[in-house]
Amino acid sequence: MHPEVRLIGDIPPLHRPLLIAAFDGRNGAAAVAALAYLAEQWDAQPVAEIEIDRHFDFTVERPCVRTEDGVRVIDWPDAHFAVARPPGADRDVVLFVGDEPHLRWSAYSAAFASVAEALGIEQTMLLNAYQGGAAHTRPIPIHLVGADEEMTERFALPSRAPRYQGPASFAMALAVQERAQGRGGFSLTVTAPFYVVGDANPYGMRALVRALDGALGTSTDLEPIDGLIAEAEIGLIDAFEEQPDLRSTVRQLEEQYDLAIPLEETSRPADAVDPHAVVDEVEAFLRSLRVAPDSDPAEGGAPESGDGHLV
Repeated sequence: MHPEVRLIGDIPPLHRPLLIAAFDGRNGAAAVAALAYLAEQWDAQPVAEIEIDRHFDFTVERPCVRTEDGVRVIDWPDAHFAVARPPGADRDVVLFVGDEPHLRWSAYSAAFASVAEALGIEQTMLLNAYQGGAAHTRPIPIHLVGADEEMTERFALPSRAPRYQGPASFAMALAVQERAQGRGGFSLTVTAPFYVVGDANPYGMRALVRALDGALGTSTDLEPIDGLIAEAEIGLIDAFEEQPDLRSTVRQLEEQYDLAIPLEETSRPADAVDPHAVVDEVEAFLRSLRVAPDSDPAEGGAPESGDGHLV
């Protein structure tokens, strides 16, 4: 085992384990939230974690402080593996949730790979959630990249070979490593409505959980996520009243979906909206999410500028 890995419990024998990983960064909040939700629903048991001190610059991304029962608590970046045996699934699942590291990516990848090897992981899947031009009133676009024939059939989605070229996220670098080591390294990415307030977009969460349920044969309770969506839609009613041009933007996205415009185009809000037609706040938001020419939302391509948070 890699020296930067700490075992939390005994490593159990696993049946055809699938490792699903998500990293909290520019494009990962909804994916991380979806995996955290599944870990709770599936009663996932922690087995290992990567020591994070050497992989983060805490002057760039500081840990958060909060109070819990009157006591101050620090929330440090996370990097842990948990094993689940979801009811209805024909294989075991290992869930990994981590913050995207700043430093020593190769060492972090080696630590990740050592746990995957110790657990006998058969396939590794990376989850991404991209804020883009999707309408909340239509099915959420979801992409499968680099999957083999079996996983393509399980997800009932077309899969294509990776084609992104340009600056990589850590998840992309890890996917390349996992492919090279024979564990697949394919990705599942949702394009969630960019105008929905909140880091962990509930539409993206629900789309990912539904897709995983379909592929694994599980039946996860979606009621808590549906409650988050109901709250979001109440907020949208007020937003549409205060910003009529935002409602117009959503109608354009609906029309694009209904006319079956190619997904690569609908995932670019800057292409879908004339910034001069919307209020200043929406225009600034669209500029912050404008996609770099070579980026690919299907593989978790990062926005050209801005931190991806909603306003």
